[in-house]
Formats: sequence, C-alpha cells, structure tokens
Amino acid sequence: MTMSGDTFEGALDGLRVVDFSQGVAGPNAAMMMARCGADVVKVEPPQGDWSRVLGESYGGDNPYAVTGNFGKRSVVLDMKTDEGLNAARRLAEGADIVVEAFRPGVMAKFGLDYATLATANPGLIMLSITGFGQTGPYRDLPATDTVLQAASGFMHLNADGTGRPRKLDLVIVDYLAGLHGFQMVLHSLLVRARTGRGRHLDCPLLQSAASIQAVKALEEHLRGGPPRMLYAPVGAFATSDGFVAVTVRLDSHFAALCRTLGCPDLVADERFATLELRVQNVAALDEALAPHFARWSRAELAAALADAGVLNAAVNDYAAYVSDPHVTAVGMLQWIDHPRLGPIPVTPTPGLPAFAPGAAHSASPTLGEHTREVLEELGLSQGATAGNDG
Repeated sequence: MTMSGDTFEGALDGLRVVDFSQGVAGPNAAMMMARCGADVVKVEPPQGDWSRVLGESYGGDNPYAVTGNFGKRSVVLDMKTDEGLNAARRLAEGADIVVEAFRPGVMAKFGLDYATLATANPGLIMLSITGFGQTGPYRDLPATDTVLQAASGFMHLNADGTGRPRKLDLVIVDYLAGLHGFQMVLHSLLVRARTGRGRHLDCPLLQSAASIQAVKALEEHLRGGPPRMLYAPVGAFATSDGFVAVTVRLDSHFAALCRTLGCPDLVADERFATLELRVQNVAALDEALAPHFARWSRAELAAALADAGVLNAAVNDYAAYVSDPHVTAVGMLQWIDHPRLGPIPVTPTPGLPAFAPGAAHSASPTLGEHTREVLEELGLSQGATAGNDG
C-alpha cells in the first residue's frame, strides 16, 4: 500500500525477537515485527510449528506458514532435552521481545516465563497470546478460532436465514489477535524507551474477537434483543453472471436504485416508503428486487449504479481481486518470487514495508533453516536439535 510519508521500515532495526508461538495469531504478530526490521528467531519443535501442516500443502509449504513467517529465521530446538532447553533459555535471555502462545503456565514449566526471564532482563517485553486470558475459569481451556468465534458472539451475529450461527471461513480472530499483539508490543516499546522497563502483555483471543463487536453488544443491550439491521436493501444480489452488493441507506439512494433497475413503482410501495419500513419488510423487499437485478450483467449494473450514486461493488472472488486494476495500480497487492512456490500474490499490511525482491522480510524459512547459524551465534553445538540443522 502506498503512503505519503515514511512507513515502519527499519523501525525495529536492532531488536531481537524470539518467537515460541505456533499457529496463526502469535506468528503473525512476530512476522510484523520482522517486517519492521527486527531479527525474529522462530523456535520450532522437531516436528515444526503446527501451522506448517494447516490446510493443503504445496511441496511442503502452505499459505499459513508462508505468510505468517515472512522475515524470520527458523530454529529447531527439542526443548524436552537439556541441550534444547538451554538453547531456548539463552535465546530468550538475550531477547528484547518474546512471543508465546501456550496455555497459561506452560512457559513457567520450561523456566521461560516472564517473571523468571525479567529477573536477568528487566527490559524484556513478553507477548502472550492466550485463548481466554491468564486468569479466570476458562484460562486452561483449549481455544481455536472457531471456539472464539462462537464464544465472542461472532457466529451469533453471522447467523444464516434459518437462525443457525455460522463461522466465517477465515481465522479472523487469530489475525485480529496478531494485529492487537503487534500494537501492544509497539506501545510497550515506547514505554520502555522512557522507563527502561519491560512488561508482560496478555492478548486474549476472546477479547480481540469481542473488541470489534463492541457496538453490536451495546446495541443488543440497549434493544433488549438482537441488533436491528442498519439499512435495507443491503448485501449481495444475483445478476445474470455473478453478484453485485449494494448499500442503500437514504430514501434518495433507494429511489436511485429503483430507477436504475427499472422498477420505480417500488419507491411508492407503502411497505418500502421509509428506512424503518424497508428494514421491517426486508424479506419482501429483497424478493421484489431480485428479478430486476437478474436482468443485468454484473459489470453493466455496477457501472450504472455508480453513475446513479448508489454505493455498490461487484462481488469478487480472490482471483478477481488479485487482478483488479485499482488494487495493482496503488500497490495493495504485490507479486513476489517465492523460492519454492514460484510467483505468489501477497498483500502488504498498511504501514509496513512493501515486499522487495531479495529482502529478508520478503522470504519465509523452511523448518530449521537457520538452526546452525543461530546456535553458532550463541556458541552452542547442534546437540540442541533433532537433526534439522538448516
């Protein structure tokens, strides 16, 4: 994404991050630190971070592991051995930031908890990604994105027409927690610059999920029931060759939509005369509009609605988004040459550096690719690993 000023490029140069996390949330938080210039060492067990086998594999790589590990160095340590645990402790003791996503108490079993590490390194910042937080009755429960979509109300909000709650087919809670964790670390670095003190940060997935739904929770509280639709018609309608989504809030927008579709009589229909009535009668409204949308092609209707001042967009699949001329023109998407997957599309996080050929923050490591290199920096032998020596 282009910016008029400087990006975060180099903002974390000189900082060492040790990433013990697995999955999506923690690795993505650490990945953003790497893309800002930090030296991020990803510590993996001999079998690898479980995100490496999440979804379909393409020659040993998959989209989650690739995108979540840009810019990192991968080290395999068997922390069930004395040598592996010693190496992990050496890494953590010399870190500016430690990222972990175990259940509460697991890091303490390894002697890698914040209280222990901060004794020798008071400037340490530790980010813990947890399901439900460090305390409370749910602290020890396992958590996945689906569990947190359910527990936070997200699936309730996304119910289908029959009222059955639905999961969004994206691990959105994990990505939100990664962004929130990255934000928390940046804030703590500013505090450390003034005080010299680090801190232990807890980023619960449940709270990350709930935080973006705060307005809906408040609506439900004040109404004493499910939140009302904001406006109608809204959402996707089928055309002759795809879908177009519209947002119609004002009466003037509704009139413009009906004129464009060739059904001006609906404007005078008493069931749809006001916003309140359109919301109350949304099922009948959608049914009345559907055949008029179906007479148009997607491209023709999108252009006509834009000319009429009606907010709309063709509903893209990812192939259409990747090839969208605006997206490519302004740098919202880039193509990079991945050493194992070939050319792949990537989306830079707003404010972070663009991907660049040959740049360290534009490559993702194989399992244990940098083990020997990192252990040599620590003055240690390969005995800490289980054969993955990079």
